[in-house]
Amino acid sequence: MTPARFTEMGRALYGEMWQSETARALGRHDRTVRHWLSGTWQIPGWVEGEMVRLLRDNAKRIERLTTGE
Repeated sequence: MTPARFTEMGRALYGEMWQSETARALGRHDRTVRHWLSGTWQIPGWVEGEMVRLLRDNAKRIERLTTGE
């Protein structure tokens, strides 16, 4: 996963405050997220799958809200 893709996914989930919220959702410190984004540390492979899961869960919640279910 590239930092650009990670950023795009995080912003889709949490808007402009996405780094702190994403760190919380992933059970990591926000400094860890900043290291991933700067390229200091490689983004672990499991992160992409977890981000996809979070996006899908969010999409389901939005669908329920918009359909009244």
